[in-house]
Amino acid sequence: MLEYILMVHNYYQSHAPSGEDSVFREDEKLLQSKGHKITLFTRHSDVIKEFLLPRKAALTWQITWSRESYIAIEEMIRLEKPDIVHVCNTFPLISPSIYYACHKYGIPVVQTVQNYRLFCASGVFFRENSVCEECRE
Repeated sequence: MLEYILMVHNYYQSHAPSGEDSVFREDEKLLQSKGHKITLFTRHSDVIKEFLLPRKAALTWQITWSRESYIAIEEMIRLEKPDIVHVCNTFPLISPSIYYACHKYGIPVVQTVQNYRLFCASGVFFRENSVCEECRE
């Protein structure tokens, strides 16, 4: 059965493309090649350099809850009615708030996990030349 998939990704800064960015693009191509309908919800971290100081300071909280992203994804879900939401990366502009919108509308979520960013600020459980799991708890 072919699915209608809403793919979510926050691109990192363009001067440093990440493996996550590449995997997101490859996943999109693969899913389309199998006949799935794909709609993208993306943000790009390059816009951060255009933010004024108060908005940059607000990023500290927006990383955990973005009202803007919640409203936007909720609207996309209502209009597009996807079967599933595939989340690749929410850091730093999208935020986990989108999971709550998906839950509200009963949309299943698949989360690609390519690092430990959900549990560790650095994303790698490594600090000062050794394994660090302080954030895990």
